[in-house]
Amino acid sequence: MVSAGMKLIKYLLFIFNLLFFFGGLALIIVGALLQTYFKDYLKFTGDSVSGAAIFIIIVGLVVFLVAFFGCLGAYRENHCMISTFAAFLVMVILVELSVGIAGYAMRNKVESVLEDNMKKAVDEYLSPGSGYIAAWDMAQKEFKCCGPNGPLSWNGTKYTDKNKDSVPDSCCKTIATDCGKGVLAKTWNDTLWTEGCVAGMEQWAKDHAAMLGGAGIGLAFVEVIGILFACMLARAIKKEYQVV
Repeated sequence: MVSAGMKLIKYLLFIFNLLFFFGGLALIIVGALLQTYFKDYLKFTGDSVSGAAIFIIIVGLVVFLVAFFGCLGAYRENHCMISTFAAFLVMVILVELSVGIAGYAMRNKVESVLEDNMKKAVDEYLSPGSGYIAAWDMAQKEFKCCGPNGPLSWNGTKYTDKNKDSVPDSCCKTIATDCGKGVLAKTWNDTLWTEGCVAGMEQWAKDHAAMLGGAGIGLAFVEVIGILFACMLARAIKKEYQVV
C-alpha cells in the first residue's frame, strides 16, 4: 500500500479520471449531435464535417476507455496500469494537438469549400430526387440566408430559368406560398434574407469551433495534470514495492 502522503494523490487522480470519463462522454455526445445536425447539409459541406464528427466520437471513446483504465489502476494501486494510463494520456494529447494544428491551418479553406459546393448545388435545386431542395430550404430557414452569396445568387440558375426573377420561398423572412415569386424584379431588401448562406454557415462553424477549441484546451489541461499525478503515484507505488 502507498504511504498516507500519496493517498491524497491517489484520490485526486481518481477524481481527475472521473472528469476524463465525463469529458469523453461529452465528446461522444457532441460528435453525435454534430453528425445529426449536419447530415442534411452534406450537399454543401462534403464529407469533411461528417469525418470531423466521427473523429470527435472516436476521441471521446478513447478518452472514455482511458479514464476507466486510469480509475481502475488508481483503485488497485497498480504501478503497471497507472504507467500505461499516463502513456495513453500522452498519446491522446499528441493526437489532439496535431489535429488542432491541422484544423487551424485549414481554417481558411472552410469558406472556399462551402462556396464551391454551394455554387454547384444552387443550380441543382430542382433536380428530381437529388435532395437539394430539402438541403437548401433547411439551410435558408436555419441560417436566415438566401443563396450562396445573397438572393442575386439565384440569378442565372436553372431555378430562375424556370421561375423568372424568383427565389425559393425559404428565402423569405416571412414564409408563405409563392412569397419568392418574381421578387427579384422588385425591392426585396425588406422581404428576403440578404445574407448569403456561405457567410452564415461559416460564422456558425467559427463560433462553434471556438467553443470546441476552448473545451479541448480545458480537457488537455486536465489531462496534463492527470499525467503528473499518475507519474507521481506510479513512482510512489514502485518505491513502496522496493521497500517491501
